[in-house]
Amino acid sequence: MKEIGLFIVSLLCFSLSYGKQIEVCGSCEVTSISQAIEQAEDGDEILIKSGTYKEHSILVNKSVKIQGEGLPLIDGEFKETIFRITADHVSLSGLEIINVGQSYTKDFAAILVSKSDDFIIENNVFRQVFFGILIEKSKNGVIQQNKVSSDAVSQSNSGNGIHLWHCS
Repeated sequence: MKEIGLFIVSLLCFSLSYGKQIEVCGSCEVTSISQAIEQAEDGDEILIKSGTYKEHSILVNKSVKIQGEGLPLIDGEFKETIFRITADHVSLSGLEIINVGQSYTKDFAAILVSKSDDFIIENNVFRQVFFGILIEKSKNGVIQQNKVSSDAVSQSNSGNGIHLWHCS
């Protein structure tokens, strides 16, 4: 009897550790990435379907997995930073991110990770970026299999593909 009770508790804990999946697409109930993050809870997965999304200043302040399907295009329209990650345990993969804002007084990036622990950024494509991935005061992250490009011709008018500041 004790084993059955432990099994039920284990099963309950296991089922609670996985969140729901929120789909984002032009014809879905959720049509923007920002809206999906607002609706999400820690542990949820946000699946972004193929298409073009004109968004910037997307605040990722929850522990979520953001996954692109069919390499969806996130166009920041040269306005500012596109994704700002401030939560721990965030994963972002399978996206094409373009047209990051440019500034010589602010550090605009396709993805800015700030004060985050245990993050994963992988399998993304970055084009027309100032900073591709900017990590500050963060730790235990994985950045792999990303492609970063820009048309900057000199270091004085561009950021870095990957820039780390006060990280471990």
